[in-house]
Amino acid sequence: MLVNTLYELEAYCTGVIARDLKANVLHGRVMDFDFSDDMRKGTYNARFVKGGKPVFDAVMFAGTVGVYTGVKYGGFGITLNERTQRQDELTALKSIYAAFTGVTEVSWLVRDTLTQCADFQCAYNKLKVTQTSSKCYFILSGIQSHDGVVITKSENGVDHEDKLSNGTAWFLRQTNSDHWREGCNDRCAAADKDLSNVGQLNITQETLRTEVLEHHPVTNSDSIYIATFSPAFNNSLFSEPVKYTNPTGPSKKEKKARKSNWNGHQTAYEIFRGMISDYFYPTVQAAVASEGLKIEVVKKGTGPTVKKGQQVTIHYTGRLVNGTVFDSSVTRGKPFTCTIGVG
Repeated sequence: MLVNTLYELEAYCTGVIARDLKANVLHGRVMDFDFSDDMRKGTYNARFVKGGKPVFDAVMFAGTVGVYTGVKYGGFGITLNERTQRQDELTALKSIYAAFTGVTEVSWLVRDTLTQCADFQCAYNKLKVTQTSSKCYFILSGIQSHDGVVITKSENGVDHEDKLSNGTAWFLRQTNSDHWREGCNDRCAAADKDLSNVGQLNITQETLRTEVLEHHPVTNSDSIYIATFSPAFNNSLFSEPVKYTNPTGPSKKEKKARKSNWNGHQTAYEIFRGMISDYFYPTVQAAVASEGLKIEVVKKGTGPTVKKGQQVTIHYTGRLVNGTVFDSSVTRGKPFTCTIGVG
């Protein structure tokens, strides 16, 4: 659960939907996240199969079950962007708590939609009406010329939609901010400029990747992979790890925005470290008691503090508030071993 929720804490991605002059809808995305060097090593393309028949293709991360980039050929495609509208660590903890108590986690909703829906309209309705554990942007494309929408979601529902029209608007872009009220800056402005330079006449999966998505700052030092596809065409998903050489990374303005979202924390690792050691135990118990979250330290450890890079072996049991065990290494009889701070 926590591995999937990491994306909701700090991820900076670019999603683009574009229509060519033949009315084909193209979809592309750049996936950005902390630990990008390590994350690239655990990225792979997957084909989900049921009853011997392919259901959808996706770009996956090792250790996750949710989907952030997926396409059902002949139907629709979805990419998921994190929405940077948080104010503090407590907000993130509430999102994690909501996911643990039955509210749909956003990447799991993408996977469910790709599994259960056959067409764009079904996917659109499902993404709109399903309550989610956190804010996000769903970028949804289809096989008809007008099948394109960016759905801005909060925990309470849909805040805004941008749709691909049959008129002059031939592309949509999303770069982790509410462009409809905050304006189009940094990666958004760069994507707009490059899309306009390419033009609808010359837009293809290839030019979308090489002339838009691969350009700085859309691709930056935090970028993990670039993916493009068209739902109307079988086997069109193309994804490859980013080979980034620009040493400047994200712009100063974007670095400042990312930092301000977390009151000074810059990385997901630092977020969790701050949440657990400085914030979680002394503050959250009282702050969210009204929502039913209960924290109990059964036995406080007395040994040395584990440091980043050290290997630990632990037993764990995860329970819902009703006592239902949803995962346990104890039941399996096999403890979990990991290296702290390296993914």
